[in-house]
Amino acid sequence: MPSFTTANGRFAKHSAAFTLVELLMAVTITALIGLAVGSIFYATAQGDAWQKSARNTLVKGQVLNSRLDSTIRSSLEVMQPSDASPVSNNTLVLWAADSNGDSAKQNSEMQLIERDSVTNELRSFIATGDDSSFTNAEEYRTAVLAAQTGSRWATGITALSFTRAGGTASPLISFRFTIEVDGTSHTAIGAASPR
Repeated sequence: MPSFTTANGRFAKHSAAFTLVELLMAVTITALIGLAVGSIFYATAQGDAWQKSARNTLVKGQVLNSRLDSTIRSSLEVMQPSDASPVSNNTLVLWAADSNGDSAKQNSEMQLIERDSVTNELRSFIATGDDSSFTNAEEYRTAVLAAQTGSRWATGITALSFTRAGGTASPLISFRFTIEVDGTSHTAIGAASPR
């Protein structure tokens, strides 16, 4: 039988279990380590979400920039903004093509690009139907907005402006827009001249 006494005759305390204090300290340390690891995972996930949102915003801005650039370059004339009013917020009116060769700006040859300030959508309107002739951009804009819904080019456009420089022969149209996606915004600037 084993002896439970020490050399001086006293009983030795042999503990085969943890005390309550040791158990509480172990649980606290484990919880702190778990909290630190969880915080690291959460921060990583948030960083990934922000990067994805920023990347989406940048890509959508680049696509819209290219689309505006190619649309202006392929048009015959920019009617708004004009020399008389060189800055236009939210509206661009183009004579896209002289499809019948008569040198008259007709309904089906025009294109309106406009930002809806209520929905923050950028829409393009190409009128169909009658081939009425127009002498100014505002007359065309009024007619096409009354009859057409347009196609949506982009959403989340919080600001848009077009500026004309260079006269009537070959004007340079610069544009600036701000696009916002999932709380991340990006401002893009571009310029183009009609052909």
